[in-house]
Amino acid sequence: GSAIHWYAGGMDRLLDGAQGNPNMHRMVSELDVMNVDKSHILLGSEACHCPSTGYAGGNLNIAWARATRNAHTILADLAAGSNGFIEWNLILDSVGGPNHLGNMCDSPILAVPHRALGAVDIPDQLFFEHAGHPFGEVHGDHKTREELNSEGFPAKFLDLGIAVQPMYYYVGHITRFVRPGSRAVHALVDESSPDGPKSRTFRPQEQDVPGGGINDLARNGIEATLWPCEGSTRQEWLLNEEKQLQVFGHDWLGVPTTSCLGKVADKDMGGLMLTTCNMNESGSSGLFEVVPIPEKHRVNIVLKNSKVDSKKSCLVAQPLMNNGGAYGPRGGAQVNIGSCGHSWVCCVILHLKYDVLLGYFFH
Repeated sequence: GSAIHWYAGGMDRLLDGAQGNPNMHRMVSELDVMNVDKSHILLGSEACHCPSTGYAGGNLNIAWARATRNAHTILADLAAGSNGFIEWNLILDSVGGPNHLGNMCDSPILAVPHRALGAVDIPDQLFFEHAGHPFGEVHGDHKTREELNSEGFPAKFLDLGIAVQPMYYYVGHITRFVRPGSRAVHALVDESSPDGPKSRTFRPQEQDVPGGGINDLARNGIEATLWPCEGSTRQEWLLNEEKQLQVFGHDWLGVPTTSCLGKVADKDMGGLMLTTCNMNESGSSGLFEVVPIPEKHRVNIVLKNSKVDSKKSCLVAQPLMNNGGAYGPRGGAQVNIGSCGHSWVCCVILHLKYDVLLGYFFH
């Protein structure tokens, strides 16, 4: 078999099934090309949220967002052809250690012995933890037993000195129902209702505010992929005054973030990535023009700051290998730059109010 690890660059590497998934499909396709026996096991053997822990973040949304994204990662791996998923950390301390490199990450269960009933003179960090508090104070330590219980950290375990995070229950739900021998079936919701994209799940027609919670993927280094339109904050793009395609969101502690769509495919991921919007800093973001194609009832989104002919510089949907696995070719295809006359040209403008662009695959 083959073991795979999930990690992005740098310390800020929160798990998400939309990140790196095309590479999973490439690997499965490569195994087919090599005529590898169908009994070959493909196992996700190492993955975890970084940095620090949901408990340390001390916010209900942080712990639950990490739980849902962890589940999304597991399900995306299985849909792409993985045979299983190993939760890398069984139990860590409140900041995500100990770790000799100071590489603090998350775990479904945390040891917090200082919170146990009857605990006396037990520090919030034990002698073997040398990292201190690299990501600030541990906000969970300032919450009462009752507050944490209401946010999904059961009091009965806190009384034993253990913080069982929401992530634990998501993993438990999947392992309860996805039993050995299970098979992934083709399933992707193309539209939220028979009315099509006009009645998006998170953003009904005539509603200008996207739904689905904060976008915690609006940050440099995140892969841009395409999914059926559902109107969430992840699918809200602003064509700003500089003609960049810009997204807005928050990091894992709720600090506002913003990034812009790049102009060159990443050599490791194979598609366009989010990058800084500061042109003086790197010049890596694309400048785009929306060009109407009336006879086809759509538009082309054309990259302008490129030395390549504009007719070969449109945003395109790069089909997934492995035919997209259980999600199909529309479930997470990559965004890239290609010929404006190619069938891969990807986007239709559904709504151009307040310069907000919502796109979905062109049929």
